[in-house]
Amino acid sequence: MEDKEKSTVNLNIRMKPSVKEAGQKRAEEEGRSFSNYIEWLILQDVKKNS
Repeated sequence: MEDKEKSTVNLNIRMKPSVKEAGQKRAEEEGRSFSNYIEWLILQDVKKNS
């Protein structure tokens, strides 16, 4: 996955409020936005399983 993409897409997901709260806390600890943290997690998983 290259970082040459120039636009983003909107993604609507459903999750339990407690999961969102935990994710937002981790994102803040990592100095990331919640959406960037989710994107980073997906990319880490893709790299790990490629």
